Amino acid sequence: MPCPGTPVVSGPQEPLDDPCSFRHKLCVTCSQATANDPVMIKVQSNGIPNHCFTSTVNQAEPYEVEWTVKWQPDTTNVSSVATTAADTSAATDEILCDIQRTASTNIPTEYGFVLNHKSTSGNKDPIGTASGIALSGGYIYNSLAAGNLDAVENEANTLDVCLGHPTPGNAFHYHYWSPCIFENKGFASKTVVPPLCKDTSTCLTDTSTFVKT
Repeated sequence: MPCPGTPVVSGPQEPLDDPCSFRHKLCVTCSQATANDPVMIKVQSNGIPNHCFTSTVNQAEPYEVEWTVKWQPDTTNVSSVATTAADTSAATDEILCDIQRTASTNIPTEYGFVLNHKSTSGNKDPIGTASGIALSGGYIYNSLAAGNLDAVENEANTLDVCLGHPTPGNAFHYHYWSPCIFENKGFASKTVVPPLCKDTSTCLTDTSTFVKT
């Protein structure tokens, strides 16, 4: 997929206007070994979305990931967080302000999650803080950045209007429900790169409304 004009960063504050070409891969399949076994979903992806994106820091690189998970498991009384009441600041922070809350090691066994294959990106785990994957093929990270800070607020200058950008290890991801996850809607385009969020009205000031328009 060519995206003419996609900035290619060669150094600090030195974006080049060379076209960028990349390959998007996403395959989702379902299987059931026997009638008594759970239905399993297999996701195979290289993490690159099916739309153009803008980067002001570095360029996203593909990485191969394959994982399986149960379809509609029984999650009655199942939780990945402590069951005690969030009646103190520390207890609330444990639930809301831990970037590793969505790590695969914290997924309850009842979900049957298995990471079958993973290639690293910049020697970092490309889905270590992912909450899910969008129909576009881009991973949706949780809402936190390094240091357990709000990602949209603290990384706003590097987000485009798809609310996505690469990690320091070059793994593309969204930090929010993106207006680019559906083809031919919102800012999703295979030929036009999206503008930066910081340069777009209401993208930062009213993000939740912006992504619905």
